[in-house]
Amino acid sequence: MRQFSTAMHVIVLVITAAATVITALVEFGIITDKPWWAVTVVIVAVVAVMLSGFRSLAWERTEVETLQIKRQIQKAIIPVLTAAAETSGVKITQIGVSVFETKRNRFRKWKMHLSRVLRFRLSDHPQESRVRWVPAKGAIGRAWKEGNIVHIDWMEVRRRVPVADEAYFAQPSEVLDVDLQGFSYPEYRNIESKYAEILAIPIIKESSNARCIGVLAIDIPQGVLPQKPGRLDDLDLVSLGTTAASTIANVLGKR
Repeated sequence: MRQFSTAMHVIVLVITAAATVITALVEFGIITDKPWWAVTVVIVAVVAVMLSGFRSLAWERTEVETLQIKRQIQKAIIPVLTAAAETSGVKITQIGVSVFETKRNRFRKWKMHLSRVLRFRLSDHPQESRVRWVPAKGAIGRAWKEGNIVHIDWMEVRRRVPVADEAYFAQPSEVLDVDLQGFSYPEYRNIESKYAEILAIPIIKESSNARCIGVLAIDIPQGVLPQKPGRLDDLDLVSLGTTAASTIANVLGKR
């Protein structure tokens, strides 16, 4: 659908631009012979090539801007990554940091979701979770909806879930003794086997109408915690994360 829409825009631009050029040439008496089909074909071809070049330049500019944004975000999260490793006792290669940005649904503009802008982890494990982050789902969705910092100890959640099956997840939330964080059964199975702990910090755009425009998430995967680990909700780490989130808000706000 997107490719079709883009193609239609290009076709309309080519036809409009070519028609403008031909009209001007006729008015100035440069084209006098009728029919003008041969000349028209040449002009359309030339205009199409020119527009293609402009479109390529615009695409390259967008790519460069995206890379610049990612570099600025990476620079902001390096201190957070280092502090998370020192606080938890986990190797820095195991710590994961992700940045999400709020996006509107392409077809239903009133609906919003979080789109991952950057995922930074020096190791290959665990792989990216295929979860569509919406308000109140998990630490990330809750931080977005509430505008507050959210910390979840997934090891504790797992200990309190007696049997992780579809029947258990089908029960009303009020009868459960553990918060399942808004996840469906397949989503829970995907998350709980990967992560031991997560800290989510809202990215707030400061203005007269302050609003959450994204989430900074720090996580520790399963199976790497030391005997007596520190926690990601350590006050110094939270303070560093909040500062990084503020910097990222300024970066994303310029787009």
